[in-house]
Amino acid sequence: MSIRFGRCVFDAAARRLLRDGREVHLSPKAVEFLIALTERRGEALAKADLLEGVWPGVFVSDASLARVVSELRDAVGDDARHQQIVRTVHGYGYAFDAEIAQVDAYAL
Repeated sequence: MSIRFGRCVFDAAARRLLRDGREVHLSPKAVEFLIALTERRGEALAKADLLEGVWPGVFVSDASLARVVSELRDAVGDDARHQQIVRTVHGYGYAFDAEIAQVDAYAL
């Protein structure tokens, strides 16, 4: 099963993102980040939890997380100034704010 949000369709099992019908490359860490956010849509996820979930057992800086957020926002057509999909929760972490609809995987 895939999900549709904004102008995107994401198949977590296939690790594939389409925007406007075209495949968009995501790094493996950006895919993991997107999975974490979409699985808990609407919830604010703490940076520490995201860092541990995306980079388990590895120390990484907040800058690494910021790069992944920037990559993901670019891929889904979001804007840091007008956050419609990935929202920064200042001093805490991030949340996925877009409405999600399930679609059949063959729709990709």
